[in-house]
Amino acid sequence: MSYCRFSEDSDVYLYPHVYGNYQCCACKLGEMDILLTLEEVLKHLQAHRNAGHKVPEYAFERVEAEIKELDPDYDNSLTEEQEEEFKRLRKRLGKTLYDYKRGW
Repeated sequence: MSYCRFSEDSDVYLYPHVYGNYQCCACKLGEMDILLTLEEVLKHLQAHRNAGHKVPEYAFERVEAEIKELDPDYDNSLTEEQEEEFKRLRKRLGKTLYDYKRGW
């Protein structure tokens, strides 16, 4: 089930993908549309809002609820070093997922 769909109150269509990741369909940010974690989903939704796109509050609420359900002690804070490592790995994995989607 999607977190939000294109509608009068949403410029974003974001949903869990069958491969266990998340996809922002026809993403207007020009970024990679594959998201690997719920934390990335939250950041991505906020990026849409920051860009002036309509994102319903229920999308944030649902993602946050899922995060808390999976980990009641969830803490979103990373050190700067961890954040850089995550970005580096994300970039490598993103390329792999992109190639996989294209059948390479």
